Amino acid sequence: WDDDMFFYYFDRGLVARKDSLAEAQHNFDRANFHLKRTEGLWFFAYELFAIEQADLYRAQGRHMEANDLLQQCLEFCTKNNYKDKIERINSALTGNSIPERHYNIGLKKISVTQAIELSRRVGAEHQLRLKNNSIDFLTNWQELMNRDDIEPKSLIKTAMYSIQNNYNADKVVYLNVDKGKADLVYCDKDYHPSPEMLQGIVSFFIRNPNEFMTNRLEKSFYDYKELIGLFGINKVVSMIGIPVVVDGKLQNILLALMEMHDNFSNNFSLFLDGDLTIFSVAFHQLVDALNRLATQERIRKMNAKLEQTSVTDMLTGLYNRQGFAKTLAEEMKKYESAPDVTTTVLYIDLDNFKFYNDTFGHAIGDVILVSFAEIFTQ
Repeated sequence: WDDDMFFYYFDRGLVARKDSLAEAQHNFDRANFHLKRTEGLWFFAYELFAIEQADLYRAQGRHMEANDLLQQCLEFCTKNNYKDKIERINSALTGNSIPERHYNIGLKKISVTQAIELSRRVGAEHQLRLKNNSIDFLTNWQELMNRDDIEPKSLIKTAMYSIQNNYNADKVVYLNVDKGKADLVYCDKDYHPSPEMLQGIVSFFIRNPNEFMTNRLEKSFYDYKELIGLFGINKVVSMIGIPVVVDGKLQNILLALMEMHDNFSNNFSLFLDGDLTIFSVAFHQLVDALNRLATQERIRKMNAKLEQTSVTDMLTGLYNRQGFAKTLAEEMKKYESAPDVTTTVLYIDLDNFKFYNDTFGHAIGDVILVSFAEIFTQ
């Protein structure tokens, strides 16, 4: 929004300068307001705006303001090592023209048609590399999702790292949703979203349960202003959002975003339409893999409990006859190759136990058995 408004008022100011300096200055002031709100645009527009604004200041007799503005722009360009821009700002300050430069690009023996064909070939090779990278990513991802020997936390962490490394994502946020409430599963260790922010993400996807991909170069970018604004509308360059809805209920959310760096030119890659399909498939596979691991863990615990129940007495927790025989066999086998070790079995009987059952009832008898079992296990 601020990008568009800057260029709108900047162009109006350039046009108005021929007829009214005051009108031109009014539009430049509005353009400057929007430029200050969009630091990522400074690489493209700051130097151009500063030079035109300085010319307008001088036309109004405001020479000191013109020099101050150019000095500020020069400091910005020097800090970021924008050599060509530094040269143009110095030219605007001193009034000296920039010397012409001639570059030998080595294409004297290549026709325009051949140059176009070479460009198309380079483009095709680039697209092929992107496809190969996507295939490699999905192949490695599938191998990771099929692993049964990995803890859920490790699976999530490895999966999120894979997304960030393969797609240059600056932030990845993974949420579970339970009855409309956000549960943070993963985010970068240096990033700490507030509960209100996480709930804002959930609220957005409850109202808009569709996956999407957008970036600052597309008209749809501001359709997601509510969600992008949670991360800083002027910080986000590109975003992918994947909700998982089961039986009409939002269950999981994945957000991946690229942020504005020192200047927009440093963002050499954006999320593309094809990435949305890959992210959707990958995230659904991750959710399925985590559900599979959770089911396997429940089965493992259930089997362990059943096994424990089969060899122990339900009342006292001591081994029953089957458990005792199994444990005794294991102990005997452990020491069968050690002739100097003697194995001893103690037999203990409770005298007159029937008296307590008959006199005080079986409930009291059970208490006595449990108490003795606790003594034996100490």
